[in-house]
Amino acid sequence: MIIRDQAGQNTVEFTLIFLLFMVLIFGIVEGGRLVRDYGIVSQAAREGVRYASVRGSTCKVPGGSACMASESDIKNYVMGKAMGLLTAANITVSWPGPPTGSKTPGSIVSITTTYPFQPLAWFMPSVNLRSTSQIVIVH
Repeated sequence: MIIRDQAGQNTVEFTLIFLLFMVLIFGIVEGGRLVRDYGIVSQAAREGVRYASVRGSTCKVPGGSACMASESDIKNYVMGKAMGLLTAANITVSWPGPPTGSKTPGSIVSITTTYPFQPLAWFMPSVNLRSTSQIVIVH
């Protein structure tokens, strides 16, 4: 026997539970995208400093010509490792020293990458992903 006041109860309950379930699923998917993008951004920064550390002021290729990397060379290398997420505006290359700006062996090179993550789900806020990596120049 169906009571007249409860005829649509199943439909309402299903709709509420389904909406909560979909929010949960979209949240998990967006969280996965966020973690993946951060992994790409941080790996690109690490690869960039490794590239810059072996292409300092004393770098020579077989044959004697210099192979020192400029800031634009490093940015292009990092963009290649970032699988389309980063542009030159998102990458900062610096040589904090000591001495500041020096590309000699023993100095430090630092790369900071930033990426504005835009989620597809309307209920999640946008986040700026940022990674900084430093290493000592070896060549």
